[in-house]
Amino acid sequence: MQKLVSCRCSKCSQDITFVVPEDEIRRGTFPIMLQKLHGTPPHKLLIMITHNFQVKPVGVEDITPMNAPASQNYDELFAKIGLTPAERELYFLSLKRQPISVNDFAKIGCITPRDAQIVAEKLVEKGFFKEIDDNGHNFQPLPPYAVILSEFENILRFIRNIELDLLKELDQSFVAFKHQTEELRDVKQFSELLNGIAASVSAMINAVLSQVFAKFDHGSILVGQLWDQATKMKEVLAKFTEISSEDTSQSESPTPSMILSSSSQSSIELLPTPKTKRPPPPRIHLPPNPAPTGDMQNTPQKTKLYAIIGELEKKINEFATGNECAEFVLQLRDRIQKEYGFYPIFNDMTNWGNQLRHGFKWDAQGKDFFHKRVILWREKLME
Repeated sequence: MQKLVSCRCSKCSQDITFVVPEDEIRRGTFPIMLQKLHGTPPHKLLIMITHNFQVKPVGVEDITPMNAPASQNYDELFAKIGLTPAERELYFLSLKRQPISVNDFAKIGCITPRDAQIVAEKLVEKGFFKEIDDNGHNFQPLPPYAVILSEFENILRFIRNIELDLLKELDQSFVAFKHQTEELRDVKQFSELLNGIAASVSAMINAVLSQVFAKFDHGSILVGQLWDQATKMKEVLAKFTEISSEDTSQSESPTPSMILSSSSQSSIELLPTPKTKRPPPPRIHLPPNPAPTGDMQNTPQKTKLYAIIGELEKKINEFATGNECAEFVLQLRDRIQKEYGFYPIFNDMTNWGNQLRHGFKWDAQGKDFFHKRVILWREKLME
């Protein structure tokens, strides 16, 4: 017969019931430590049972850290898949034990074996567990492929919509360009028009990047790839405007022959009049990128970035837990993003933030290992 005890949670003022494992009672391994996930937002109540079955509350542990947008995004993804916060927490706890039986699953979640069987079957249905025997009592936890695929599909859908809007805008810009070139009479007007189009397209790219960074986690691989593609597009625009520019002070109103290809939204060909000499074109400046270029001449910016990472190095030994360090790391990432734009190391900073929150051993050896990673971030920022 199962032994039940209850204790009031100091956070939500609810009476929480615990199932005391029979094998631990038989062995007499007192005090018995139990924990149970409950409430909204989810939190754990930890209790201790003495040898005469007195229940003493040990403390309350918050599961969802405050000011953690990335965690909230994952909560939403799991909710869309159909898992409750308690089921999600049980899944993450089970990842450390492979394989796992229904009885073990019940113990780590402080629930009855019947409830554990129901949750395990649901995790199998959603693709988080795999049955490894015919009787359905042993399971193999799987990586969260369902969540990864869900986020991947959301990002792809979002980028496709942006791509369609961008193509419409470009199409309208080139139609207007074709109409205006019929009335141009000199190279200066022609050059100014092309420069205006290039600046407009560059502004569109900046707007797309801003939308993506605002909606999705900066650590996403797809976001990093999108940034690389946008940078290449801007390089093409810069070359495009250089070719189209003319130094009118060295020419006497030359008139170029212009051929606009039928697929104008994808390419423009400019052919100068055969007898016209083209002077060296002046370099035009596109609107600034939303991210730094890594220019070695940008010493003041690199000095500030060095100092920002230095703040993290000084505080490593001051953090009592890995979770405190994770909060500071993600705050630094957002601060650098806000002041200096996107850097590829944001992916690694986000991954480390998640590791520090979930299971990273925050002792002297762990701090030393993490410090070496911080030094690597600093070197990457200085490149």
